[in-house]
Amino acid sequence: MQVVQGNVNHVSLNDKQVIQAADARSPERSLAFDQLILAPGGVPNFFGNESVAKHAFTFKSLSDAMCLRN
Repeated sequence: MQVVQGNVNHVSLNDKQVIQAADARSPERSLAFDQLILAPGGVPNFFGNESVAKHAFTFKSLSDAMCLRN
């Protein structure tokens, strides 16, 4: 098993290939898979903007959804 973290440009289910986007550490690359699990991030990221973090509503949990609804 291999765990890879990064942004994905394309997933080809027919070819069983994931094209991972280039980043500061590595160029764009193609990864073959037998089984694929995609797990989007589960932590809000405000990219260091504290004023936004202080006043923003997140939407990552059921309690967040209830807060927005109410």
